[in-house]
Parts: sequence; structure tokens; C-alpha cells
Amino acid sequence: MDMGAMMSTWMMVLTKPSKASFDAAKGKVNTTMTLLGLVVAGIIVGLLGALTTGDVGKMVTGMIGGVIGAVIGFYLFNLLVWVIAKILGGSGGFMDQANLLGTFFIPLLVVNAILGLIPVVGAILTLVVGIYELFLTGLALQSCHGLTPGKAWLVVAILVVLYIIFVVVLAATIAAVLVGLGMAGT
Repeated sequence: MDMGAMMSTWMMVLTKPSKASFDAAKGKVNTTMTLLGLVVAGIIVGLLGALTTGDVGKMVTGMIGGVIGAVIGFYLFNLLVWVIAKILGGSGGFMDQANLLGTFFIPLLVVNAILGLIPVVGAILTLVVGIYELFLTGLALQSCHGLTPGKAWLVVAILVVLYIIFVVVLAATIAAVLVGLGMAGT
């Protein structure tokens, strides 16, 4: 595995965002590269998350949890994106899509973990990175699935709406549990 080629592909997609960049990345990415990137990113994210505690046990479990979370979360998200893209007429394969989305998701996962260590400003910058990820997702879907720009952005819009619904339902559920436990101020 050529780590230099993997990093070069990531940099091309991140610094020259376009459908053409994703078209060029298609022949360079593969599942091994994506999985290796997710494992390395998961270790870094888990280590950064646990680093603030100084507890070696928490660092080890953080790295293991980071790897498991990165891999499972990435592929579950890709499954959702793939289903929506297919409903809208996308023609790409699941692994092709996952490998293309991995070209930016993996390095930005590490960037977000680093930004998360910065109080207040880190949260704002993480939001900016998230918006950039949505932009890159739209471009990657055009390349992978042969979707028109309008349909690719519709997939992205649907993802945003689903995310908002998820957050609202989660917040309502937590509030209901807290009220039920008598822990919410009344």
C-alpha cells in the first residue's frame, strides 16, 4: 500500500474540490486504503479524546473505541447516503461511494478531533468543517453515482434534514427521560 499516494489523493480532493477531482480519485482509491485510513484515523481520534485524562487504560479503550466507532459509523453513514442516492437514480456501487467519501472523511475526522480540543472556537471550526464535508459529499455523489448536481445536492439536503430530525428526537428523548427520572428542573 502506497501511503504517499493515499495522502496525495486526500490532498487533491480536499484542496481542489470538484467533480473532476473525484473522477480522478476513482481509479486511485480502494477498500483496503479506506479501511486502513479509518483504522489509523480511529486510533488518532481515540487517542486525542483520551489524552486529556492522562489515564493509559482510557487511552487504550479510547483507541479501540475510536477504531470501532470510525469504521462502523462511516459505513452506516455511507449506507444511508447510498440508499438515498439510489432512490434518486444513482448508479454507483456502495464500496465505490464509500471509497470516494473516504478521501475526505478520513482526514477531516482527524482534523475535527484536533479542533475538538480547542474550547469554543473548536466547536465553531468543527461546524465549518462539517459544512465543507457536505459540499464534498455532493461533488463525490455526482462522480460516483452519475447524479446531476441538482440530485446530488438533494441527497445532501435530505441528509441534513434527517440529521436535524435525529437531533430533535434525541434531545426530546433525553428530556423525557430526565423528566421521568425527576432530574429536570420543574
